[in-house]
Amino acid sequence: MDTRIQLNDLYLGKIDAKNELLEESPDEISNFISSFIIPPNIIPKQFQEKKKYFISGLKGTGKTALLRYLALNAEKSGITTKFILFKSSFDDEQKQEFARASSNIIADSNTNKIKDKYQDFEMIWRWFLYRNIVDISNNKNITIFQENTIWESFKAIVSAPNYINEKTGIKSIIPTLKHGEIEISKNPKLTLNLSWDKDNKSKIKFTSLVRKADELFSSLDKAQDSLYIYLDELELSYDTSKKYKRDIFLIRDLVVTIEKLNAIAKKKNFNLCLFAAIRLEVINAIESSGKEINKPMSDFGTQIIWNQKGINEKEQPLLKIITEKIKQSEKNLNLEKTTDRNEIWEKYFPKHINRYSPQEHILHHSWYRPRDIVRLLNIAKDQYPYEHKFTHKIFDAISKTYSTESWKEITEELKTKYKNEEIDAIKRIFYGYNKQFFSFKELEGHCNKTKEFYQNLDDLLKKYKLSDILFDLYKIGVIGNSKKEGGRSYLRYSFRGDDEILFEQNIVLHRALKAFMSV
Repeated sequence: MDTRIQLNDLYLGKIDAKNELLEESPDEISNFISSFIIPPNIIPKQFQEKKKYFISGLKGTGKTALLRYLALNAEKSGITTKFILFKSSFDDEQKQEFARASSNIIADSNTNKIKDKYQDFEMIWRWFLYRNIVDISNNKNITIFQENTIWESFKAIVSAPNYINEKTGIKSIIPTLKHGEIEISKNPKLTLNLSWDKDNKSKIKFTSLVRKADELFSSLDKAQDSLYIYLDELELSYDTSKKYKRDIFLIRDLVVTIEKLNAIAKKKNFNLCLFAAIRLEVINAIESSGKEINKPMSDFGTQIIWNQKGINEKEQPLLKIITEKIKQSEKNLNLEKTTDRNEIWEKYFPKHINRYSPQEHILHHSWYRPRDIVRLLNIAKDQYPYEHKFTHKIFDAISKTYSTESWKEITEELKTKYKNEEIDAIKRIFYGYNKQFFSFKELEGHCNKTKEFYQNLDDLLKKYKLSDILFDLYKIGVIGNSKKEGGRSYLRYSFRGDDEILFEQNIVLHRALKAFMSV
């Protein structure tokens, strides 16, 4: 009987890091922590000391995994943690609640200075986060702030409105506003000078209530317990331009609100901090939305970068994810642990794959993101579960599946600017083209011939310049630059730190997309 480990027994992680900790069982947490690789440019201590609280990066670079890792380590120190997922926790109706509340505030402001109806999400976000702080304090039975009259008044104000939606009867995430006002219930701890009706109800401007909560929050005194709130999945809705714009403003004002509340917490030395992970393409989309977020992202954030220039590809930090996952798998199976990294590569991978070492092959088929590595090896594991190592044959056999899945991921990034039919047209630029390396003029000539047969490509090129499309594709790694020097070819990609495309150099389609594009 063959007792060697099978690919199916390998613990390689999940494409989405939050799925690695669904049960939050001791085994899940142990596997995750033990095999986690800290991105080479991240200093966890800066987040532990609340000097940094924004994480940015391209899709799939490990932002969620890093947030989870930081949260688990915070919990080890006795800190209470809470995750709020923008994409998963807020459905479209709830986002519309925010939008309606914003419109209500604007309508009541009697000003013509505000040109866009989505201008007051900051105030709504502050209220939402205040409510979460109070709810967590009550539900977790922790004392973040001294339980004095200020804290009691703050809790009373946050709890005073009616959160039940009159139409649905379902509890809302923010109170219902009418003409900029909300109805609140009488509470002896409320420090508000209001007239109450026979049912002990009164109406007050929402802006006045939030400002009172702001005043009280800034006057609180810290207690012994700590709370860290992590906001993740700050992604945009691509359904319609209206929803897309709404989400830009929602995320923008959440970033601004996090910075402001953390500034107060630092000044008052609160045991409270808000952290957030945000995708680079979302940051780029927000840049023209009317508020400055680059400064807080720069001062209090770090972008995850895996590629380290000047070191041998076999030593790239990204590859440590593979060796650590395999080590953890051997430990879980009570096998003798292979400690030497080179031995792991020899034991589980072929010596060469198409003239390249397995490390080089994997890196060249990735965008230097953990998600690519996990996707590639999990596809191999799922299609060849009973094999004992990742062979040359396996990598060849899964190339089309991996290429297709990679393109699907890339389309999500393209959707920040292009419609679905335009993305299909972008695919048509390269699909079936007989070259992986080409000049701008060669590709332009190919497009001019191809657009005669495909209307969507013709429409795309009427709307956008080819150079602008290629600029966008370079930014997300669909294409790179190639040049020959001294008999060797050198590749430039945005994810390797080469920010701008050079049209005077040859252009190259990313190797991992060749199979999908039938190149």
